[in-house]
Amino acid sequence: MNKTNSGFKHIFLGTAVFLMVLSNLNTLLKYIGLLAILLIALQDISLYGVKKRSCMEAFVLMFIWMFGFLFQTLGLGQMLSAIFYYATLVFVALFGNHIIKCNKDILSIIVGYTIGIFIVFFYSFSALQFQLSGLYNTRMRIFGSFIHPNSLGCSAFVVIVMTVLFLVNGGKVKSKLAGFLLKANLPIMFVLLYLSKSRGCWVMTVVFLVIVLSRRMETLSRKFKVAIICIMALIILISLWNFISYMVTDESYSSRILGFHNFKLNGIRALFGFGMVDSQGIDYTIMSEGTMEISWVKLMYKNGIMGILTFLYLIFRNCYECSVNLKKGSRIVWVALMAAFLANSLVESTFIAIFNDFSITMWISVSALPYFLNVPKLEKQKKGNYDKDMLNNMLLRNDT
Repeated sequence: MNKTNSGFKHIFLGTAVFLMVLSNLNTLLKYIGLLAILLIALQDISLYGVKKRSCMEAFVLMFIWMFGFLFQTLGLGQMLSAIFYYATLVFVALFGNHIIKCNKDILSIIVGYTIGIFIVFFYSFSALQFQLSGLYNTRMRIFGSFIHPNSLGCSAFVVIVMTVLFLVNGGKVKSKLAGFLLKANLPIMFVLLYLSKSRGCWVMTVVFLVIVLSRRMETLSRKFKVAIICIMALIILISLWNFISYMVTDESYSSRILGFHNFKLNGIRALFGFGMVDSQGIDYTIMSEGTMEISWVKLMYKNGIMGILTFLYLIFRNCYECSVNLKKGSRIVWVALMAAFLANSLVESTFIAIFNDFSITMWISVSALPYFLNVPKLEKQKKGNYDKDMLNNMLLRNDT
């Protein structure tokens, strides 16, 4: 029997992401949920082992990041916090396949997120009434008791993505009621996504859905393909024009672009940055103008060129896993998720905010999908007559 795919594991995973969403009400819950996720990965590794190459990658990355301590301005407490950050990043970016392994895991995440979203959104009716009144801003951003409208947008995006992944991977639920609730939950999440008025999350959703739906073009005739490609090209050109106009005219985004040009980083600071500090520890005086809201700008401040190179390595490493383990149809799904995640990195800094529920779920998914999307294929090849432990070992072989 596959112990990691027991009902207890699914409940534990669902509870972990539920607590992370609930951290919008109490920050401590974020770390409890995070530790639960790391325990799931450790328990699975203890049962099935881990690739030697992945262990070597983790060791080298940790060495590079910690070597940077010699040139950064971190106190002892900040160093310990940074080590925990890097260890968490390694686990979710390299060992996500030990956390998400089957459709039931995805379903657990959907349920945990959905319950958490509803509780946080409706937690304070006075907050909702105040937001609905439109007194506090002109954009009418409705987000209930979430810390920020973008937090609601990101959580809703995760549920949408996970539901699509569940359905694309042939996931099924036992009862008709559960199936109805799963599908009925999608439009609700789209409504919440709209209410958040999170433009970054809107872009992510469009990027993800467009790329995923492009899989269906293979079944169309040549004329339909050409027509759809022309329409999409026109939409993309119009969107790019509007986006460029928005970047130039909207002060909130143009200030982020200025961050690329106005960094005062020289020598060793440009190479290793100032260290993985929290928001309160950032010295904004090193910028003559602009902000650090874009992920790559903030990463340049914290870890310099070495930080950017190591994050790029994590991206390309997962690209390699995708190209090796997935066929064309499934590969597009992974590309859609990665493209959406990278699109968000050009708008917000959530890409490197690894302790947030959105970021950790996205990193886990990007890391796990090259294996997760293979499971139904392997099961079918075995004609349903396979051993779960053997299947897990096949997915962790050193030659994959």
